[in-house]
Amino acid sequence: MKFSLLLFTGLFLVSHKLCAQDNQSQSSVYRSSVDELLTIKKIVVLPTSDNLGGIYARPIEKTIKNIFSKSHHWDLVKDDGIGMIITPNELEINPILSKKLTNNLSADAAIVAQAIKGPNGLTLKVHMYLIKNGRLLAKASAKNSKKFELRDIKKVTIGLVGQILNQIPYEGIVLSRQGERVTLNVGLNDGAKPGQVLSVIQIIKAKYHPKFHFLISTEKEVLGKVKVIKVDKTLSFGKIITEIEKNAIQKNAKVVGLNQVSYNADALSLSNNSTDTLMLRPDHKMSFGKSPKKWLPQKPPTFGSVSAGIGLGSFTSDVRKLSQSFKTSDSLGKNVLFDAELWLTQKITLHAHIAQGIVASNSSANYDFMGGYTYRFGHDVWDSVVEFLIGYASYKVDVNDLSATVTGLTYSGFKMGVSGLFPVSQDRKWALGAKLFMFLSPNLSQSPSSGSASSITANHFAVFGHKKLRENLKAIASLDIELYTAKFSGAAQSSSQKSTILSAGLSYMF
Repeated sequence: MKFSLLLFTGLFLVSHKLCAQDNQSQSSVYRSSVDELLTIKKIVVLPTSDNLGGIYARPIEKTIKNIFSKSHHWDLVKDDGIGMIITPNELEINPILSKKLTNNLSADAAIVAQAIKGPNGLTLKVHMYLIKNGRLLAKASAKNSKKFELRDIKKVTIGLVGQILNQIPYEGIVLSRQGERVTLNVGLNDGAKPGQVLSVIQIIKAKYHPKFHFLISTEKEVLGKVKVIKVDKTLSFGKIITEIEKNAIQKNAKVVGLNQVSYNADALSLSNNSTDTLMLRPDHKMSFGKSPKKWLPQKPPTFGSVSAGIGLGSFTSDVRKLSQSFKTSDSLGKNVLFDAELWLTQKITLHAHIAQGIVASNSSANYDFMGGYTYRFGHDVWDSVVEFLIGYASYKVDVNDLSATVTGLTYSGFKMGVSGLFPVSQDRKWALGAKLFMFLSPNLSQSPSSGSASSITANHFAVFGHKKLRENLKAIASLDIELYTAKFSGAAQSSSQKSTILSAGLSYMF
């Protein structure tokens, strides 16, 4: 009898253990490499730079360190191993350098700031970089501030750090789990309240800007819901009410939902009175009415642009042979222009320009194929930009009436110059710019020939501007002045052509 009882007890214990092991094996571990990369617990503040010998740099750096030293979300670690002052722009354009310089730091993210005082005011930048991959996670800036007092600078710094922290794609993390109860690192100071239901998520994908490298968006997977039971100043204690699978919510899982968006439930009532009100909204054509249109968010341009326009302008040509002068002029020449740009990287671009014109008895054609090196003074295509360009170009004037003994000319060769564009309105919708080009040792071919050219010059100057119509569309206008001259050793002593064109059109960026 004792043997039977012992045998039954042993079999029961073994069965219970195997069953427990089987249940444990059925619980999955939700772990994403992207989620682990974006798990930030330790932060290092790198040395701040300025162009005033540290007058602003030291107070700004001290203010940022003070913010993180008082925060219960992150641990502030010391800056060890950098040994040099690095600007936010240097790290932004070179993630490899960022990773190399911060690789020895015992932190998850690095904060770097810079203050630059210029003729238009003080510009302050604050960037956050991930240590593991050196990529830019978040950034904020205040441009052309007219306040130079330290107390004002500290207020701006605190605001920029707040903007940086708001760009982190979660609000807290799960510190621990025991059964169905969890501890969260969000409390009264973060806006947590008893009875509040928070979502626990895992980040599964991060999307970065293809040219400017900063984090654009993240894709998240909801692991479950937690109801807050008790709240302290910096901690919350809650109970798991749902999860997609047993034990899916684990330590370091991300918490969102502290500041949920609420909408007025009566705002979309379909009563007669509210329908009249809805039709007064500026977006009623997309959302309401007889033919509503689907609204989709517009993607910012990242790859290039195409432009087309028409122009009117004056053209003069003067060819001198011996004592005779053969002149052609047209005060109302017609032109059609096409441009295309391809942005290979944030710095390198390709340009193509074609212009066809009809002036008096002549037809003209411009062809430019150039590469550019770009300096951007901002984060998107609507900010200031300066570009240096070089490439191959040709300008051709065909003469239809050869009986006038005026030759057709083609100027060609390498062309180089500089172009700059700057916003002139606070909303950056309006911008003005200028460009200057010249040929490097241009060639000249004639049909029919009138002798060899001994001296050739070719110059192009333009002022231009645009108005932003949509995120991918702008109206453009330009005043172009081109001057071509040549001296000959044969029967024709000189030749000059001058073209002034006022054009307008549209540019689509994609």
